[in-house]
Amino acid sequence: MAEIKIPLGKEARLYYGTPVDGVTCTASAATLEAAGVEICGIRDATITLEKDDTDVARRCTHGWEDTRASVKRLSLSFDIFNTDDGGVEKAAINVLRKTFMNDTYNGAQTISGICFYALSSKSAVVTSEPGPQSPDGEGVCADFLITKFERGEPHADGQTYSVEAKMAQLHSGRTPAWV
Repeated sequence: MAEIKIPLGKEARLYYGTPVDGVTCTASAATLEAAGVEICGIRDATITLEKDDTDVARRCTHGWEDTRASVKRLSLSFDIFNTDDGGVEKAAINVLRKTFMNDTYNGAQTISGICFYALSSKSAVVTSEPGPQSPDGEGVCADFLITKFERGEPHADGQTYSVEAKMAQLHSGRTPAWV
C-alpha cells in the first residue's frame, strides 16, 4: 500500500509585508517568501473563503429557485504567541499592532493595510526538526485590514495575541491570488 502524505498544520507558513502598488499578489507572494518575513509564533491559522448567493428566481423559472454567485469574502485569523526571541517575533507583533491601531502598515501613514501570504505544505515532508518544514505548497496572498488585535493572558498558559484580518482591495484594486 502506498504511503499517503497528509499536510499538517505545523508545516504551514504565514508571511507578511507591505502592500505594493502596481505589483500583483502573485509577485508579492514570491517576494515575501524569498525575503523570509514570516510570523513564526503562530499557533492556529484559519483562512476563510465565502461567497454570497443571490436569489434571482422569476416567473420564467417555473417555480424553481434560481441562484447566482454574488460577493466573495476572504478572511484570515490566527493566534500568535508573545515570545521573547531576540526581536523577530516582537517585530511582527509590533507591525500587526501598528497596522491595527493606525490602519497602516507598520505605522507608515502612506501605506494602508498589510499583505499576507498564507502558505501550506503539499509534501508533508519534515526536512528537519525543529526548523522550517518543506514550504512547497499553495496558499493565498492578498491585502488585508486587521479588524481584531486581542491579547490574552490566561493564568496557566502563554500570552497570545488573536488577530483577525479581512481582505480589502487597498492598492490599485489588487485581487487575491491563490499561488
